[in-house]
Amino acid sequence: MILITFLSKFETMKDLQQSDLKIGTKVHYIPFEGAEKSDYENGIVKSIPDHTNTFVFVVYNCNGEWDKINNYTGCSNSLINLGLGWEPEARNKKYCEIEIW
Repeated sequence: MILITFLSKFETMKDLQQSDLKIGTKVHYIPFEGAEKSDYENGIVKSIPDHTNTFVFVVYNCNGEWDKINNYTGCSNSLINLGLGWEPEARNKKYCEIEIW
């Protein structure tokens, strides 16, 4: 049963494609397989590189100023570690939260 759960979670994470995303899409970061939802991070896609289809840049937290994400640096995230939408139980640590002056 544990193996089935593991495989089903991995397949769900793996199914996300760069074409499913656009700038402004709400996503959540899954730090590792089997992580608790309270370890997830909510963010918004800031940019999608043309030279690859395996990662996107995501802004996390930004002091709650989601309408100003362009003032913050996005973190490069593999699609394998991202899920669509925000996870209500996610915490919002300040990963990659650097304001551009």
